Amino acid sequence: MPTKELIDAAILELRAKALEQYSVLKGTLSRPPQEGDAMTLAAGAVKLAQFEGGLITLQQYSASLLEPVRTPPTPEPVAITPENSESMKRTLEAHSTRQYEEDEEETDEP
Repeated sequence: MPTKELIDAAILELRAKALEQYSVLKGTLSRPPQEGDAMTLAAGAVKLAQFEGGLITLQQYSASLLEPVRTPPTPEPVAITPENSESMKRTLEAHSTRQYEEDEEETDEP
C-alpha cells in the first residue's frame, strides 16, 4: 500500500525536476541567442509541462491513492453437478452412451 511519505517524496521529486527545467529555460534566455535556442526552449517547455502536469495530478489524486482498495466479496463456490449444469448433463449422457456402445462392440467380437 502506498504511504504518504512515498507520495510526498514523488511530489518533491517532480517539483525539483520542474524547478530544474525552469532554471534551464531561464539560463537559455539569459545568454546571447545561439542557433537551436528555439528548439531548446520548445523542448524544455514540454519537459516543464510534463513535470508540472505530473505534480498536479499526483497532488490531486494523493488522497484517493492512500485509501485502501476495496475488493468485492468473493461469492461462495458452487459445485457443478448435472442437476445445475445442462452442458455437464449432456456430456455425461454422451459419454455413458458412447461407453455403452463400446462395451457392446467388445462383447460382439469373437
